[in-house]
Amino acid sequence: MLGTKMVKVLTYLFLLVFTTFGLVSGSQAAELTQRDWMIELVNTLDLSFGLPDDPEDTDYTQILGGNRTFRFETEDIYAPDEDEVSRMAFGNFGSFSGSAWLNGLSRSTIVHLRFTLPLGGLFRFSAGLRNGPHEFSLGDERLTASGEQRFSHVEIAEVSLQAGAQEIVVTLPPGGAIDYIELTAPALFPISPRHNWQPEQPLEWDDIQTTLLQAFELGDLLSAADSPQHYEAEDLDLHKEQTFSLTSIEHLGRPSGDGWLRAGNLPGQLVFAFELESGNFYRPALRILGKQVRVDFNHQHRLSIAGLSYLENFSLKPLFLYQGTSQVSIDLPAGGGFDYFELTELDSSLDAASELLGLKPDSPAPTTNDLEYLAALLAAFGSNR
Repeated sequence: MLGTKMVKVLTYLFLLVFTTFGLVSGSQAAELTQRDWMIELVNTLDLSFGLPDDPEDTDYTQILGGNRTFRFETEDIYAPDEDEVSRMAFGNFGSFSGSAWLNGLSRSTIVHLRFTLPLGGLFRFSAGLRNGPHEFSLGDERLTASGEQRFSHVEIAEVSLQAGAQEIVVTLPPGGAIDYIELTAPALFPISPRHNWQPEQPLEWDDIQTTLLQAFELGDLLSAADSPQHYEAEDLDLHKEQTFSLTSIEHLGRPSGDGWLRAGNLPGQLVFAFELESGNFYRPALRILGKQVRVDFNHQHRLSIAGLSYLENFSLKPLFLYQGTSQVSIDLPAGGGFDYFELTELDSSLDAASELLGLKPDSPAPTTNDLEYLAALLAAFGSNR
């Protein structure tokens, strides 16, 4: 039985194949830029709730970039006309972020923190606090957290928030202070052209097809474009957070090369960089040992692998990585192991994407009519955003 995603894809292709006349454009149309498509995507994918009142290009790229780690400095988002707090900038109570922090009075004080959240989701809510207990009101939720005598980062709770305007009301205790609030959730798949967004650049069909593949998360349907880039543990220039030893023992699995790296009696992290010649979809794979292994690409794509007690191969979901230097970090448990890392570039060329999406462009460059047509399809099918 077909999964929901495949049913959507087949329906999408059916409509595209039988309505390609919509891609015919008039020669008199004005040249479109990436900004036009960027704005169309945010509006059509129903993501505009996360925009401020007067959005700039960076507001659109932030939403489409998918990053969901947000830190808001309280001195930037409090209500100075309403809140009886002092804005301080001295470091007597430890280091602080931003330009200042908010200090309470000798009695309980209410602070109104108002901001726009670009993307919604289930977030880990934390704050930089001094003393306590502090009370936080987020809609119907009431939360309590305490800091120490010096500023410290305090994990508070998991909260579900929609994108858009937010208000968090904080009750500071006597002598309490707050530096920042932070909301963290796993990043969403980025939506951008191959060289990231360049709003002034003329819009090309490759920009549209790349972003549609991302919006519908169709990387799994792309075939390999070339043989994998292969990196053996013993050959890598690794930054090792903990002591790892190179071993060639085979009773925990045969290594693919001359040996593999094994962590000692403490968890450890391996970090290395690699170069990519083009921005594209890539499928990572690695051979590891460990019950719980975390892999992070460029501090944005974070994946968790339920590994085994012996070396085993794991193929991961495709990622979109940009041209140039990328970095991967691998967090291994105590006694964990790493044998190799592999990266396979996938074929998202104009021809391959056209065949997968059913797009048959009849014009050298997209026009306003094309964007209206594609926007209608996007609105009908939506995305996982």
